Amino acid sequence: MAEGLAEVVRKAIEKELLESLEIGDKLKKVNMLQYAYDTLFLCKENIQNVFVIKVILNCFKLASCLKVNFQKRSIRGVENNFHSL
Repeated sequence: MAEGLAEVVRKAIEKELLESLEIGDKLKKVNMLQYAYDTLFLCKENIQNVFVIKVILNCFKLASCLKVNFQKRSIRGVENNFHSL
């Protein structure tokens, strides 16, 4: 199921619906990290990205019959000082 979610995120990025976070001197694009039962979305700070992630998660929930715990979620801004990595 995790690979299916990753593929939907890749498609959203290809269609320019979701903007990845760019880190490092080479501006490597990073959009999602997954470990066990947790997923961390990394994207540019704008309302469209929040909306798209919520739509993706709702569609994932319907398609997979898995529960998305929206009570466990949090949205955080991070100052982009990643260029020195």
